[in-house]
Amino acid sequence: MIFIAELTARDADSAEHAAHALDEYLETLLGAGLLAFRIGRDLESAARIVLLEEWTSTDAHDAHATKPTFATLQATLAPLLAGAPRTANYEIVAAGFSDDDE
Repeated sequence: MIFIAELTARDADSAEHAAHALDEYLETLLGAGLLAFRIGRDLESAARIVLLEEWTSTDAHDAHATKPTFATLQATLAPLLAGAPRTANYEIVAAGFSDDDE
């Protein structure tokens, strides 16, 4: 399962703080159902960031939202963001990987 969140911070500095908070939080979930994550910054607006997460299952993703550490993350992010993140869940239908040998 892929989870994507688009966040708009109050400004570029707030986006940097939000990305750092997300990185620290998500690092703790690797091995607990979170397979990989990416945090990206919009090339045209440094205040916009995107979060891509790959989970073993929807249940694993949903379970992390019930933990107190998730509530702490939300409280940390709230003053940094201009509004609620836009989120979506996706089913993986195909995947590919680059060849590291070339």
